[in-house]
Amino acid sequence: MSTFDQVKEIVANQLSIPAEKITAETTFEQVEADSLDVVEVIMSIESTFNIDLPDGDVEQFKNVGDLSNYVDKLLA
Repeated sequence: MSTFDQVKEIVANQLSIPAEKITAETTFEQVEADSLDVVEVIMSIESTFNIDLPDGDVEQFKNVGDLSNYVDKLLA
C-alpha cells in the first residue's frame, strides 16, 4: 500500500467518511475537518509511520496530497 493510500485511509477513518471521497486534492475544509480532527489525523499518522510531524509544519498542508508527500519525505 502506498503512503498516499495509507494516509487516505487514516483520514477516512478519523473523519468517518468513505475513503473513495478522498483524493490528493481533497482539502480538510472540503471534508469539514476542524482543528481537533486535523490533530487526531496527525497523531494517527505519527503513530502509524513512527514519525514526528513538527507542529509548525502542519499548517503548510493544503490537502491530503501535501500531507502524504510530506510523510514520504520524512520516510526517505
